[in-house]
Amino acid sequence: MAYAISFMMLAQLGGIAFGLAIAGAVFINDAVTNLSAVLPDATREQLQFALAGTSGHYLSSLGEEVRAKATDAIVRALGKVFVPVYVGAAVCLVLSVMFTVCGFFPLFRVWLCLPAIPQEWEEFPIKS
Repeated sequence: MAYAISFMMLAQLGGIAFGLAIAGAVFINDAVTNLSAVLPDATREQLQFALAGTSGHYLSSLGEEVRAKATDAIVRALGKVFVPVYVGAAVCLVLSVMFTVCGFFPLFRVWLCLPAIPQEWEEFPIKS
């Protein structure tokens, strides 16, 4: 039992770390792409430093109109960060319904939700 709890905690913490890594990559890539359209003369490194907050004077040195466009580009990139969260939630919802309807036995059986079980799987009962 203790191994199962440890494994579940490891999976939960790993999922959080994996999700944050994906969200960070989506944000940085989209924000740099959006900012490079607004600031074509800036290098990629300057844009990454500006996004990280280590180069706050760079964004404050821009004109009012350009700063507003840069802020809009950053906000649009932040909006895209939530797309993987929505996709992950949808996948979890679909899998939870399939586990409930089909029962808990070999994973591909759950995914396909086949009506018949081959003879070698008789030890895995179907939940009705």
